Amino acid sequence: MNRESLHRESAPSKHARQFSTFEDLEVYRVAREFRKAMYGVVKRLPEVERFGLASQIRRAAVSLTNNIAEGHGRYHYLDRIKFTLHSRGSLEELLDDLNVCTDEQYIPVEEIVSLKEDGWRVRQLIDGYVRYLRQQAYFAITRPNALKAWSFLMRCIKFKLRKHAIWPVDGIARPASAGRVQPK
Repeated sequence: MNRESLHRESAPSKHARQFSTFEDLEVYRVAREFRKAMYGVVKRLPEVERFGLASQIRRAAVSLTNNIAEGHGRYHYLDRIKFTLHSRGSLEELLDDLNVCTDEQYIPVEEIVSLKEDGWRVRQLIDGYVRYLRQQAYFAITRPNALKAWSFLMRCIKFKLRKHAIWPVDGIARPASAGRVQPK
C-alpha cells in the first residue's frame, strides 16, 4: 500500500464536514481579517501611542487569533471552550481600544463604526463556535450515560416481565415485594 492510497482512504467524504486545522474554521478566518484591520489601525496611531495603545492593540489582536488556534489544538472540549472565551475577551479589549481611538480622535468615526461592525461579526462567530463546542462537550459527556440509561431501561423491562423489580441503588434484582412495608 503506497502513500497516495493511504491518503485517499483517510480523506474525509464530501458529506462529512471535518475541520482538520484551525485555519479551516470560519471564526478563525474572520478573526484573522479583523486582526489585520486592527494592525492597520496601529500603523495610523500617533507616535505618542507607540508603546501604549499601539502595543496593547497588537497584543490583543494577536491574542484573538492565537487563542482560537490554541484552543483548537487542545484535546478536551472544555479546554477549547476556555481558550475561545479568552479570544472573546481579547476581542472585547480591541473594541474598547477602538473607543479610545474615537475619544482621542485618532481615526475618523466612520472607520471606527465599520471596524466595530466587523468586530461584532467576529463576536457572533465566536459565540456560535462556543455554542457548538458546548454541544459537543454535552454529547461527549452524555453519550456514555445515555448508553448506561438505555441498558438500565432494558434491564428494568426484562425484570418487569419476570415480575421482578430492579433497584438502581445496587443493581440487584429483587422480587417486586422486596422492600415494601408490611402492614401490621
